[in-house]
Amino acid sequence: MSVDEPTDTSWDHQYHTLRRQALFQNPPADHTPYPALQLAVDPHIESFNAIFRGSSEENNRNPGLLAHAIADIGSKVYLDEDGNRLTIRYKSVTLQKSLVPVLNKFAKNREIFPAECRERHVTYRGKLTATFQFQVNDGDPEEFARDMGQLPIMVKV
Repeated sequence: MSVDEPTDTSWDHQYHTLRRQALFQNPPADHTPYPALQLAVDPHIESFNAIFRGSSEENNRNPGLLAHAIADIGSKVYLDEDGNRLTIRYKSVTLQKSLVPVLNKFAKNREIFPAECRERHVTYRGKLTATFQFQVNDGDPEEFARDMGQLPIMVKV
């Protein structure tokens, strides 16, 4: 197959082992050789993107499902026996880029890409962090952040 001719996307009931191996070793640049697989994955990627859609400052016109969830949770108020009131709410939830673990002392650049994760046999994931805001009685609101663990990041390559 030459570089100039388009990738053949037709498949039949045969195994085509050598063709599949060649496509795996040298993926085409024009488009995927497996359109049915891409169509099957699209709803999963779109549903993941809907969670975080609009979380950036410039794209708040279309808030994602996470923003709706934070608004739906609202503030929670707790009272103790002395009449003190604690009000707490989620202020924001952020997903950080995927990074090489800190334990890896040889990595100069901590950023990692999905292809590297596949080679390392690890999940492409980022740290999920929540910022909370609390207020005791009528005092000034204060904030604190908590690590919520790692969240797998879905990307379409």
